[in-house]
Formats: sequence, C-alpha cells, structure tokens
Amino acid sequence: MSLTARLLLLVLGLVALVLLGLGLYLGGAVAQWSLQAQDEELERRADAIAAAVKVERSGELELEDEAGEHEGGLPFRVETLEGVVLFQTGFDWPALGAERGAVTRQTRSGAELRIFSRPFVPEHAERLGDGQRELLLRVAAPTAALSALATRFRVGLAVALAAGLLLGGLGALVIARTFLAPVHRLSAEAATIEERSLSRRLTTVRLAPELGRLAGAFNAVLDRLEAAFGRQQQFVARASHSLRTPLASILAQAEVSLRRERSPEEYREALATIAQAAREAAALSTGLLALSRADASAAALQKEPVRLGELVEELRRLFGARLEAAGVALELDLDPSLVLAADRARLRELLEALLDNAITWTPRGGRVGVRSRVAGPEVELDVWDTGPGIPAEERPHLFERFFRGAAAAQHHAPGSGLGLAIVEAIAQAHGGSVAVADNPGGGAQLRVRLPA
Repeated sequence: MSLTARLLLLVLGLVALVLLGLGLYLGGAVAQWSLQAQDEELERRADAIAAAVKVERSGELELEDEAGEHEGGLPFRVETLEGVVLFQTGFDWPALGAERGAVTRQTRSGAELRIFSRPFVPEHAERLGDGQRELLLRVAAPTAALSALATRFRVGLAVALAAGLLLGGLGALVIARTFLAPVHRLSAEAATIEERSLSRRLTTVRLAPELGRLAGAFNAVLDRLEAAFGRQQQFVARASHSLRTPLASILAQAEVSLRRERSPEEYREALATIAQAAREAAALSTGLLALSRADASAAALQKEPVRLGELVEELRRLFGARLEAAGVALELDLDPSLVLAADRARLRELLEALLDNAITWTPRGGRVGVRSRVAGPEVELDVWDTGPGIPAEERPHLFERFFRGAAAAQHHAPGSGLGLAIVEAIAQAHGGSVAVADNPGGGAQLRVRLPA
C-alpha cells in the first residue's frame, strides 16, 4: 500500500473516530438535556397546578380559573397517597405505583410518557376528612417530541459524519500530495543515479529538516559507494598490472627459448626464469584470494576461544628456520592466560602476515617481537622490529592494496603489496583496527586492536 493511501486511511480513520466520539457524546448530552428540560417543565406545571387546587366544603376538589388552561395543556391527575384517583383529565394513563419524581412509563397503547409525581397539600385540605391532608399530583407529557428530536439529531449526525469523512479525505489527499511532493522528487532524482553517474547527488535545498537528513544520509551512502567503486577499479587496475609483469616474463622467456635449438643449460636457465615468474604470479593470486576471503570474512567468521600465546608459539615454530637463516631473534611478551574470541584461522593469517613483513625488513642481527596487553575493552597486539622503520610520508598509504614503499621498489623486495591490506581487512572483520605505532627502540611497530 502506498504512503499516500496509508495517510488517507489514517486521516479518515481519525476523522471518523473523532466525529463518532463527538456524536456519541452529543447524542447522550442532548438526550439528557432534553429529558432534564422536560422534567423541569413538568415540575413547574405541577407546582402551578398544586397551587390552583382547593377542596370544596363538599370534600370535592376544585380548580381555580387556571383549570381550563391546565386541562388544555399537559394531562394530570390527583390521587390519594393510597392510589385512589380524585381527579384526572381524560388521558390513557398507565398503571402507576407509589412513584415519586420523574419516571418513564408506557400506556396500554404503547405510547411512552414522562410522568412527574409529587405530594402536595391542597388549600382547605382539612375538608378531605379521614384525617387526610396530603395528596399526590401526577403530571404527564408524551416523549414523542423527544424521540423526534433524537431522530433528527441522528440524521444530522450521520450527514455531518459523511461530510466530515469527505472533507477529511480531500484534506488528507491534499496534505499527502503537498508533503510527499519532495519525496517523489527525491525518488525521481535517485532513480536517475546509475553506476556510471555515482558522482551525482540528491538536491537538499528547500527541504524539510527530516527530508534533508534523509537526503544527506543517502548522499553519504553515495559517497561511500563511489569511493568503493573507485577503490575497486583501482584494485582491478593494479592487480592487472601486477599480474601482467610475471605473465609477460613467462611468455617472453618461453617465446625466446622456442625460437631455436638451445643447450640444456640454456633451457634450464629459461625454465628457472619462468619458474620464478610463475612463483610471483602464484604468490600474487594467493594474496588476492586471501584478500577476497578477508573482505568477506565478517559474515563468515567462526569465532572460538583462542589462546594467543599458543597461537604465537605455533608461528614461532613455523618461522623458526627462516629466523635462523636471516639471523633475526624473535622476542615474545605475551600473557599466557589471554584468550580472544576470534576466528583462529583468520587470526593466524593476520599474525603470519605481520611477522613475515617484520622479518623481511629486519637486517641480520636484528630483533622482531610480539607483545600484548589489555587496554579496557580491547586487546592491543604489537608486532615490532628493529628494521629501517616506515617513513612518515608513506604511513597514510601503508594499508592500501598493492602499495609498496620506496625501499621495496629500490631493493626489488619480493611481495605484492597485499599483506598489510589483508591484515586490515581481517582486523576490521573482527570489529578491530590496525595502525602504525611509534616503536621506542626504533624500527617499525604495527598495533592491532581487537575486542577483548
């Protein structure tokens, strides 16, 4: 259901509830007021009639000059307290008991009457005999007029309800079109934004604050999406360039070797060159696969309790031969009881990439180390070395994919520039981060922060 239809139904429902509630209240109030006004009129006429009744010497009742008016007006009757009728106007009186005040009764013909009863002492009441002095006066009035008034009121209420619903619907439609016009405009603008036009943004001028915030949030999403597409295009371009070099080397070496007959030594040399280029291509494809897996690992992490000390000991054994060959010492400063809730395989991949990077850049006789500490809600894991360190101008680009510093390019160091990008992706997948920190002993230090 559209927002316009929902708003229309909401307004119509509210209008109907308000009118219905008001109608029920007014209906009850009108009925009560009408009944109260009729009771007051009956009481007033009863007072007037009681003042006009007197007892003759014969003991019969007599009305003063106003009797004719009373007989032509509301019907009434006078009776003793025991129910003996002494006087009444011609009327179809219902059966009555000892009622006092105003009551509603039906006649034998089915007509409703409002009857007011009150005791009174007529003039010359001592002539009644038998010690009676007090009589009962009853004044009646048909309720047909009240019923007709209630019927007219209900009809008027139904007409008002229908008119209110009609006007409310029209008003809701106008309001919906007025207030949803900016939404339709934003929707139309958003529909024109495609992959090739991610630089376009929604217009936020002359918008209500709520819609302005919505458009601003959408524009922020477009900013992130455009940046992600840019990084993806840059990634594809750099990956293609990085793969082209070893593949071109393989192809060129093979073509040159096949142009003429060569000696076994020349073939072996060519195959060695091809094998080295293939290893570079394989390492690059492995890095790309690891990076893709790290990017998608946030939703596929298999977290478990991981003892950090045990994991680092595994890596010490893994890198033992390489550390010995490079003449580099490994120092550990870890809390053996420290346990992380992490994906063991991904965390091992992160530490492996950091240690590989540290060993690569540490000269013979140097040191690399791993230390950890708990910092509030996080665990800080530092991997440091005593190598040449990271120049300040390269630090902002250190975690970019395929980024290689000036030293790596100068010394033709092996690598694809993906290791630290993989580290960052794994850390972020675990809800953490990685950054360059200052190493007091010189060299480089990378600090990974993970939830404790």
